[in-house]
Amino acid sequence: MPMNSPFIIFLLFISTLLLRVECNLVLALSSKIESGTACLNPSLQKQVSKEYFAMKFYVDTLCNQHPKSKVQGHIPAYYGARKSTIRNDSSGKLSKYQKGQETFAIKDISNFKYQSLFKELNSSQCFKENFKNDEILSSMVYIIECITEKPNSFKLVYKYYPYTLKVWIDENNKEGWDDLQVFEQTLLKSQMLHLSKTLAALHQKGISHGHLDK
Repeated sequence: MPMNSPFIIFLLFISTLLLRVECNLVLALSSKIESGTACLNPSLQKQVSKEYFAMKFYVDTLCNQHPKSKVQGHIPAYYGARKSTIRNDSSGKLSKYQKGQETFAIKDISNFKYQSLFKELNSSQCFKENFKNDEILSSMVYIIECITEKPNSFKLVYKYYPYTLKVWIDENNKEGWDDLQVFEQTLLKSQMLHLSKTLAALHQKGISHGHLDK
């Protein structure tokens, strides 16, 4: 097919438009991150989630904050020593770390989709930026830090929670509501009220809460 055929010209035109859109998104992301905020509004998040290179730029930028020469010593310095394996499955290896009185969960991932990691990173950034020094933040399972040790391999650092809300309910409320003691009903009501307030706060900020898990 001749290079000057209408079809080839049309394909080149479309490719140029798509490349320009992606370049503009990367520039917008770069400017936003350099300004000190990585929480994307819903509109920008939706645009980025459709463009592979824009998502990759966002993830790689947030996860490459440390010089390669210092990455190996960063985890023991800030998150302590590895204590045990929490689970090891197709999504990655999740390990428990202890530093003083603080406990962390660090997940090693190499088999992942950029779209999923992008969405979780963005939600985590929005949690941290919108709820600084707020008790709501203590109810979130969010990425404290993302660290790259080698290409396409990431370590995701979380605060360690021994129980999720689902596990707590399953273990503590096997009986019917009427069979619970008054103090158990009060505790459960308190948990539900806290969860409702947290969800309301997230919705008010327009933040995804797929990883609300405590």
